[in-house]
Amino acid sequence: MIFLIAYIISAALDFLMDFTLHSTREENVENNDEGGGMDRFKRDISRGFIFIAGNEVFKSLLLIGALINFMAGVITIFPEKIMIHELSLPPETVGIINAIGGLGVLAGGVAVARMRGLDHPFLLMKRGMLAFAGLVVLYLLPLYLNGGIIFHILIIGSVGIGIALALQFINIPINLFVQLVTPQHVKGRVFSVMNLCSMSIMPVGAIFYGFLYDFELYWLINAASAVLMIAVVLLFFNEGLLAKSKRMYIAAKAEAGELEREPAEEDAHPETSLQSI
Repeated sequence: MIFLIAYIISAALDFLMDFTLHSTREENVENNDEGGGMDRFKRDISRGFIFIAGNEVFKSLLLIGALINFMAGVITIFPEKIMIHELSLPPETVGIINAIGGLGVLAGGVAVARMRGLDHPFLLMKRGMLAFAGLVVLYLLPLYLNGGIIFHILIIGSVGIGIALALQFINIPINLFVQLVTPQHVKGRVFSVMNLCSMSIMPVGAIFYGFLYDFELYWLINAASAVLMIAVVLLFFNEGLLAKSKRMYIAAKAEAGELEREPAEEDAHPETSLQSI
């Protein structure tokens, strides 16, 4: 509940972000239209939806973000369910396994940060989501393989690291792509819409998976979730969309590089004034 409230506050603050420093004069006039706070909120969120709806690449991003957050129950509810209810692991062991999974977040962030010449975020996302789907199935292994506490720590911890690593290869490229490609004057609105749509579905997914896991049909639930993920990835992340997203990203990256070089060139060749002569 605290997590959900924090994201609602974060999304609301996104609408208050001021990008006028990077906006044109016409965009500033448009952003400063008269109207109350609620009218401005409705106008901002509608513009964010309009921008996303008119772009095939951003629509796919919105869908994938919602699906990943909906399936969060698989990686939050299922491990606790099997460790506590099925395997009867002691609290200390559960804490150790959860801590091991956090190493994947660190490793994923370092791995993505050290990649040179990242020109295809969507391809990286696609591979991360396919890996995520496969690891969801591997989470079932402790239920069907006999072993002691050390064995369970190694298996569940390793899968947890893999899932955290895969999620980093999904989340970082998504944020990188949206940050670079989205026009400055709608960036706050687009981020807000994507956060609202993606994060608001997380509690729904948690309730849904929590209800299903009470029937203890673990294999069926995880396998169906993995198949759904693979089907969505193959359907929406087709070759046409991958090529289009790559062109958009390279063009935005080149434009950002030109904007960064202009001030540097001005600093390198300052104008000589009469006073300095």
